[in-house]
Amino acid sequence: MRNITLSLMLVVAFATNSAPADKRSDVRKQADYFAGLPAPDGDPARWQWPSPIRRRVRQVLGAKGTLYPHYRKAVSPRSLKYPFDIKKAEPPETGRGHGGMTYVNWTLGLKKLADLSIDITFHTEPKPSAAVYIQLYDFRIGKTGQYFGFQYSFKNGEELKTKFIWSRWGTRDEADAWAPEEGWIESAGYEGDFVGIRYPYAWTKGTYTVHLMMRETDEVGTWYEMRIYDHQQEEWTTIGRLRFPGADGELPFIKDGGGSWCEVYGGTKSSDDIGGCHLSYGGVYACGRTVAAREVRLSYGKTTPNSNISIDPDGRRVHVKYGAETRRLTPKGKYKLKRERR
Repeated sequence: MRNITLSLMLVVAFATNSAPADKRSDVRKQADYFAGLPAPDGDPARWQWPSPIRRRVRQVLGAKGTLYPHYRKAVSPRSLKYPFDIKKAEPPETGRGHGGMTYVNWTLGLKKLADLSIDITFHTEPKPSAAVYIQLYDFRIGKTGQYFGFQYSFKNGEELKTKFIWSRWGTRDEADAWAPEEGWIESAGYEGDFVGIRYPYAWTKGTYTVHLMMRETDEVGTWYEMRIYDHQQEEWTTIGRLRFPGADGELPFIKDGGGSWCEVYGGTKSSDDIGGCHLSYGGVYACGRTVAAREVRLSYGKTTPNSNISIDPDGRRVHVKYGAETRRLTPKGKYKLKRERR
């Protein structure tokens, strides 16, 4: 990807010619500051922005109500077993088994976000025969829709194929995307015009951290970078970068309230064909992993009755289980998460 330094910017897409010169200058300074913010290069569980940075960033982002702090601590759960008694639940009915299964929307309380860090644990390996998209965060960056997450499918009904995808809408211009050598760019119009990154990421049972962060700004827009940390192998993988146009004369920030959802997109004739899977979200964080989500909104698709979302007894980890004989335990609705203890 061709890097264009901020010092050579002649115009900025998010700052129109009619905007006051002092505002354009402030936005350029803000872009320069965010581009230089540190990102984790080791275990993200041991990493946070230092106090001076987090205070300055929070002033820019703004808050709505009380923020929940996050502290450095282990991200992997103590046990991979499902921590709930399902014996009393009614057996699931059979549904069509295609489309959305579970939805978890997160509220952090920030007016806008410049980064996201999501910890996810796969308690079981994917099982045939469903093809499933485990999407992690689907809200806008600026005014542009986007989503990203893990996908899996089964070749010939048996051989597991996995990859990570990240897409943004509103363009098919491949100049708005950059992929490393192992990945590739996809541009099409079958879901509306989009351009995205596809990376053949080999994930399996274990814990991963997906990290999204604002980086350089050029004369067209602002680049965000996606990386994944494998806590088993203790290594980062760069998935790629996407560029987002500014919005209303400002930098394109991430919108709070995005959702994590699981969707069946192939390989089934009914919900009975979905292989059992258990995963959990250890946390969704922003502001250099110093602010944690304080509330979740849970809901379900109509065609997969064998799916369930539960909040761990610790009051923070959110479990998702779907497929096979999964039984519904938790009704849809809003749920407060517990504040972390130091």
